[in-house]
Amino acid sequence: MRGAVLGLHWEVNVIEPEASSAGRSRSRWPAAAWSGGPRVSTSSAREAGAELVLTRFTVPPGEGGLVRNTAFMRAVGDAQDAFRPDAPGSAHIAEMSDSDGRVVDNQRLSGLAGNDLVPWLHDRGIDPC
Repeated sequence: MRGAVLGLHWEVNVIEPEASSAGRSRSRWPAAAWSGGPRVSTSSAREAGAELVLTRFTVPPGEGGLVRNTAFMRAVGDAQDAFRPDAPGSAHIAEMSDSDGRVVDNQRLSGLAGNDLVPWLHDRGIDPC
């Protein structure tokens, strides 16, 4: 069986201190994440032959599959221009920007929901469960 490394929601809107979407800052994330951790992990995964998949939380025009079922998702819907696929905040953070993995956009809190990622992994003999 092959393996995969999933880089879930490493985009600017979610991770960077100035992000308007999640109100998170680097100080709330493990220090290892900011000392090259993601880049080392993805490089090591590639060397081991694993697939690399990066998800992005985006909102295409028309809202795509966005479901406004929580306060967070309603706030995202209200600020959806900041989440457009071509918006600066939808880009992956600098530490992940040079990764050459597959990018999967979604409009759900889980990077595995509302897209073709699970079937794509299964097609490659990877069980995401």
